[in-house]
Amino acid sequence: FFVYNGGTMKKLIKMRNRLRKDEVYYVLPGETKEVDGVKFVYVIKNIGIREIPKLMRKDSLEAIK
Repeated sequence: FFVYNGGTMKKLIKMRNRLRKDEVYYVLPGETKEVDGVKFVYVIKNIGIREIPKLMRKDSLEAIK
């Protein structure tokens, strides 16, 4: 999947929650935030126009091939 972000196209990375394998998220690459030494990434649950990215711990996600 690709997302249009301010004049650039970015490929979304499909990842899942390590604890709940049925929860799939799409991660915006390169968009991270660090809080108290913990890295967070912006994720969206569903691809859509009105979907608002939310923060999720990076270490709680694993890539899906």
